[in-house]
Amino acid sequence: MTERGPGRRHLTLAAELDVRSGTLVGRSVERARIAELVRRAHAGRGGALLVRGEPGIGKSALVFDATERAQGCLVVAVRGVESEVELACSGLGELIGAFVDAVELLPAAQAATLRAVLGFADQPPVTGIYSICTALHSLITLVAEEQPLLIAVDDAHWLDPTSRDAFAFVARRLAEHPALFLMTVRTHEPGVEECFAALPVMELERLSTAESRVLLMALTSEVGIDPRVAAELTVAADGNPLAVRELVSELSAAQLRGRSPLPEPRAVGRALLGLLSSRIARLDPSTRHALLVAAISVDADLATIERAVIAAGGAPDGLEHGAAAGLVRLDGGYVEFSHPLLRSAIVDAASPTAKAGAFDALAATAAPDVRILYRAAGARAPDETVAAGLHHAADRARRAGGHLTAARTLWRAAELSEPGEQRARRMLEAAADAHVAGRLDLGEAWARAAYTATDSAALRADARAEYARAAMWSGRLGDARAVFADAVPHIEDIDPVRAAAILLDRALLEVMGGRPLDAARAAARAVQLVSIDEMRTHRLPWPVVPDVMILSGEVAAGLDILDHGVLDLMPHEDLLGLPALCHAAQSYTWGERFEQAGELIDRIVEAARAAGAPAALPNVFAHRSELGYWTGSWTLAAADAAESIRLGRELEQAGAEAFALTRLGWIQANRGDPAAPATAATATDLGRPGGVDCIPVYADAIRGRYELGRSDFNAAVHWLDRVAEQVDGTGLGNPLTVPWAADHIEALVRTDRRDEALRRLADLDRQAAGTGLAWPAAVAYRCRALLTAGDAADEHFAEAIRHHDRVDIAFDRARTQLCWGNSLLRRRRRQPRRAREHITEALDTFERLRATPWVEQARAALTIAGTPVLAGDAPRTAGLDDLTAQELQVSLAVVKGLSNPEVAAALFLSRKSVERHLSTVYRKLGLRSRTELVAHVSRADTGTINAPTRQHRHPVRQGRVGNA
Repeated sequence: MTERGPGRRHLTLAAELDVRSGTLVGRSVERARIAELVRRAHAGRGGALLVRGEPGIGKSALVFDATERAQGCLVVAVRGVESEVELACSGLGELIGAFVDAVELLPAAQAATLRAVLGFADQPPVTGIYSICTALHSLITLVAEEQPLLIAVDDAHWLDPTSRDAFAFVARRLAEHPALFLMTVRTHEPGVEECFAALPVMELERLSTAESRVLLMALTSEVGIDPRVAAELTVAADGNPLAVRELVSELSAAQLRGRSPLPEPRAVGRALLGLLSSRIARLDPSTRHALLVAAISVDADLATIERAVIAAGGAPDGLEHGAAAGLVRLDGGYVEFSHPLLRSAIVDAASPTAKAGAFDALAATAAPDVRILYRAAGARAPDETVAAGLHHAADRARRAGGHLTAARTLWRAAELSEPGEQRARRMLEAAADAHVAGRLDLGEAWARAAYTATDSAALRADARAEYARAAMWSGRLGDARAVFADAVPHIEDIDPVRAAAILLDRALLEVMGGRPLDAARAAARAVQLVSIDEMRTHRLPWPVVPDVMILSGEVAAGLDILDHGVLDLMPHEDLLGLPALCHAAQSYTWGERFEQAGELIDRIVEAARAAGAPAALPNVFAHRSELGYWTGSWTLAAADAAESIRLGRELEQAGAEAFALTRLGWIQANRGDPAAPATAATATDLGRPGGVDCIPVYADAIRGRYELGRSDFNAAVHWLDRVAEQVDGTGLGNPLTVPWAADHIEALVRTDRRDEALRRLADLDRQAAGTGLAWPAAVAYRCRALLTAGDAADEHFAEAIRHHDRVDIAFDRARTQLCWGNSLLRRRRRQPRRAREHITEALDTFERLRATPWVEQARAALTIAGTPVLAGDAPRTAGLDDLTAQELQVSLAVVKGLSNPEVAAALFLSRKSVERHLSTVYRKLGLRSRTELVAHVSRADTGTINAPTRQHRHPVRQGRVGNA
């Protein structure tokens, strides 16, 4: 075993160790399970184990035993410490500090992130918890490549939130690496169950009666114990090893030998606290004070604690007396309590005055960045100097990625501020950081507190807005809507910029909620208060305005606003504008400006990846998937949707994940994948609790498209009728946002509901004319042709093709050609030659896109036209469609010239995962090198991936068949 670590490297000596043999009492099954995990880690199949149990049950002992037996492993131990002082990323700092040299071997963005966590100067601020998680994963897996790694984390429930989340993230992703996380947590600790939910758990049970007696006899071997006393103590301890030890230490030799009566037994929990408290009470005041200083210190360094003890006027040998009493160990220059419960008992037993004195002593001797935290912990009245210092400490925590620590620090700063606007501002900042950290409950509570703490109309408006944002992202759109609406009237006259910012938030909420009319009203009011140019000056999310306009059908005006602000449509270093840029990219897509949308999306992706800031990626990948749907790059679109789903899940962005599922669902429906309805259902289930009320509209439209492809027109019209019910009256004026109207009209025609089809066509005509877009006009003419009998339909089909020529949307052009061919075949005077021309061209497109149900329809039509075309049995050349979404993303990154470490950093994967994916890609595609992969992908135009060869068709009769 090799042991490393900059701080608290030693785990607590086992309470259930047999002191004669130095081995654990019992726990054979548990030890065997851990030994097997260590063996698997040596073989490159690592993982994690969460050891959970009540206080004193022996969790630390078991992990200590594992570290002692982990031969050949590099062992690093980290411990969470219960404290009234919270340091941002302290657990992370210990772990990263053990491998600080390896940090420099990581890609630049990840190395910068970890240096920022360590508090290095001149580092850019951490952009989010996920960037910390992925950088830590890269570090751990890199170190483990050199030597199998065992990371022991004791009392993980007391880690700071960022460290706890990052450890849990990495622990879940070690299945392919020689690394093992062993973590101990107490049962029923708040917030812990959810954080570590996905990890395997070992519940540590109490010792058996026989095992308790073995431990009891070992502890009393020198003085002896009466069998009746042993039986009573065994029952009183109830299998808790620490209780056994403390009961023995509490009794005199005469009591142990049965010559004096025993005290009244108590329940184990109360007994433990009572026994520990009585041991502390018997100490002299100097020793108690020294132990109190050690208990509230965030640093276990012996020299640091001794300096504070002396500064408080204590005796320098107080800690040694505590060690002699068995309460602490002084090993390796560190102070370690023999059990974490002792720390709690010592602090609980101290008076407020004693605790304040201990904090003052630590503050007097601590480093500047910790000094203010001690002063704040000891403060009992408002103190602006301390509050201002905490404000700076919160800034440092935020830069290191500790947003929840920053939030709590700011809240303490607010508590130490005098009543007034400054206190309210700090409360609001605390609420905002809590929001970023995912604690929307704290964000709401602290926003309410800020509202009541001030009479300022502006600050009250900010408090309302912060509360509404938390409610919005919690899925309570109704609450958020009401609060946003209430906030604006109070400030629009005195602070129009503030009011406009709130209105833009309201517009975004209404877009999420599927209320385009309400979104348009909010956006229009924002523009009345503040011009678009002023919004750009004040760095408000102005692209929301054109986004809402284009959504509502004002396409030309919305695009004009985007074009005039094109210089702002560039990612900035602070990345704050990325969400607004995502809206701009989607607006370009909805405005049929596909090339500009793609360029902007690529810039956003590159900026987010370069900065190690993945928070924007779920949405932007979903938007790129939507773009790929329209341009016919379906394979890449499916890969982008899958990546968005993966990242959305990782980042707990339910709305983005639900939207990405609908993007995947469209492609599945077009390709006849039976998974399409289930994908739509999953999106609906995910979107509704997240408050994304437009998701059910997408989902029903997907189901309708799926059934239309299968020619089940009754089922299709059922789902599309539901879409109509949800969309009617909402003010949705742009058909590209939910491409359902043409499907509905076709399904109505096929089910002989002609009058309703005509009414729906009139609506589509109005939208096509109002938006001026090519696709709505093309599909409207196609629908009009379906409603027109005989040769008169040709004029409408020809007009549809003319509009298709304005913008390249291959799938719908092919659908129009198929409908035209079928129309020619159904007329009184059949025209099979002309029909074959249209249907053959449509078939080429459907096969290229792998739109299987439409391929089958086209083949059936060609059979009617006299040229049956059957799928052959010749093997298909392997192509990008054969890759999984992750394999495709890795391949595309390699094509851009990235090395494996750079690919890993860009995609937030481990290096080993990248290597595995590339090996699979080479095998699937029959390639041998990166050069061959680059050439293969370059040849495979994204719109024509896996175009079928001539062998895929076998004409049964002679007849004209288009080029394959």
